[in-house]
Amino acid sequence: VHGEINKDDYKQYIKIKRMIRKIMQSACLFKRIACTPKHFATAGESTKAVGLKKFVLPKDNVMLSIAPIKGRYDEKGNFLVMTRGGFFIFEMIPIQKNKDGSSKFLWEEKKAVFISPRQVGEMLRLKTDPEPGPKKQKGVVVSFKSKVLGNTSGTFSINATDEDAFTVTYAEEKGKDKLCEMKIVIEKTEFLVIQKLFHYSLPFLYGWEHLGDQRTLIPELKATKPQVFELLTPYDSY
Repeated sequence: VHGEINKDDYKQYIKIKRMIRKIMQSACLFKRIACTPKHFATAGESTKAVGLKKFVLPKDNVMLSIAPIKGRYDEKGNFLVMTRGGFFIFEMIPIQKNKDGSSKFLWEEKKAVFISPRQVGEMLRLKTDPEPGPKKQKGVVVSFKSKVLGNTSGTFSINATDEDAFTVTYAEEKGKDKLCEMKIVIEKTEFLVIQKLFHYSLPFLYGWEHLGDQRTLIPELKATKPQVFELLTPYDSY
């Protein structure tokens, strides 16, 4: 059926069409923003969750495993706020050597230690190419206690050796009784890779990967004496 179109009806039709288009565009934008921080995705990429691969280093009798754990975010009003900072998990898994030449990981005997960013900073202090001399590098020792395991205490340490390597030791004791001890020797090139991974991961443990996001709120600088603050760091000096 052919006929004339009422101008008022046509204007209303165009208005509704534009409104629907804006709603669809807003919905697509919201979906992209909502998925990005949770699934590490950007426009044009997959929105599926990503599983990170651990750094694993199997040796003769022990395998070392290192994994970063991101911070925890909770809703606070209209914002997402980090309520728990990130950290690293170091795991030591014994390896059983069988007579037929095969190996078996003893997962039920695995030991794990949580390492904070500050403790990682101590590990970054260690040098893979120290200056020659009689002075030996000071190692890193992390002490821990566990009430879950019946007031068990222990240490997790990394020490430089005289053969361009580092020894990682996990020791567990209860009173004067030594319950467990595992050691693994890491070559300096392997330890250098671990340090590089530490350097890359640290900003993410503090949530600083969101600095480039316009939605991120940056705390304002505050001083008890503004006039002193201005004299020390004038804004026009930046």
